[in-house]
Amino acid sequence: MSEVLLMSKKSVLIVDDEEGIRESLSGILEDEGYNVLTASSGEDALAAIRDNIPDIVFLDVWLPEMDGIEALSKLKETYAGIPVIMISGHGNIEIAVKATRLGAYDFLEKPLSLEKVLITAKRAIEHKSLEEENRALKEN
Repeated sequence: MSEVLLMSKKSVLIVDDEEGIRESLSGILEDEGYNVLTASSGEDALAAIRDNIPDIVFLDVWLPEMDGIEALSKLKETYAGIPVIMISGHGNIEIAVKATRLGAYDFLEKPLSLEKVLITAKRAIEHKSLEEENRALKEN
């Protein structure tokens, strides 16, 4: 059996106020076998996570009302183990550093590269699995 068949389907939450970004990222990730959830705001993202904890989150920095940095901070308070990949079309070093300090796994700039999105998602899930395995080994 292939490794893909042995792996359970991983879930991704995409948070972006631009419908086109949500749709294109969803299509790319679904084609790779991910279960995809979407949200158009920080508030909707936090509500979605309460109902269904994803394996990784792609979170836009610039969102209406609660911005991505605030959403990241709130998400990490309760769900510290979820890797969050920040995305931005207007990124700058200060925002990237702040996001990383708050626990973001990575920071991708728009326009998003298909290859970079897939590699980053795969690495984030591998990182999460290693952390969970490490935690389990320490508990035994």
